[in-house]
Amino acid sequence: MLVDAGPRDLFGETCGFLGDALAEAGIANDDITHLYFTHLHPDHIAGALTKDGQAVFEKAQMIVSEADHKFWSSEVFTDETLIQWQGLAKASIAAYAGRTEQIKDGDTLIKGITALNLPGHTPGHMGFRADDGSDSFVHVGDIAHAQTLQFTNPEIGIAFDIDMDTARATRKRTLDMIATDGMKMSGGHMLQPNIGTLKRAGSGYTFVKG
Repeated sequence: MLVDAGPRDLFGETCGFLGDALAEAGIANDDITHLYFTHLHPDHIAGALTKDGQAVFEKAQMIVSEADHKFWSSEVFTDETLIQWQGLAKASIAAYAGRTEQIKDGDTLIKGITALNLPGHTPGHMGFRADDGSDSFVHVGDIAHAQTLQFTNPEIGIAFDIDMDTARATRKRTLDMIATDGMKMSGGHMLQPNIGTLKRAGSGYTFVKG
């Protein structure tokens, strides 16, 4: 299962190296059987499409939340940026048509991995959790973009959140869960190295790497 696909070449020459990373890991495109989008923003989906809108992962089943699929498929936007983002989201939906699974909170993605509802950044924004006995790992998607600021003060929002109040509540609830339960975590926009735990620090948290 591949979780998100990066921005391809949308953000310049420093991005778009998903293919190289997969090759380095010894994984071919056709080895990907499940393609899980945490949400349908361009920096998470463009790498799953060729420049002419074809599917990169021809044997993969696309997995996306029911809410995000509905939102990007049917919402009417007036903002030019969101109109462009919607065009790419619709292109992804079209490229993987006929092999798309729409999911909800708690659904099984693959064995041992379940979907985690994290609304606010987009209406259907999700992460996932992996559980093995007493060990748990959570991928929090895009609940934080400025890690140091937003972990220290979870009240801080970001302009890219479609519903900033819901995103704030989701961030506070999720970070509290991770710290309380001693879970390992990572996320879509975290600094390297990006796997670790959270330690409470006043009204916020400190990220402990490793």
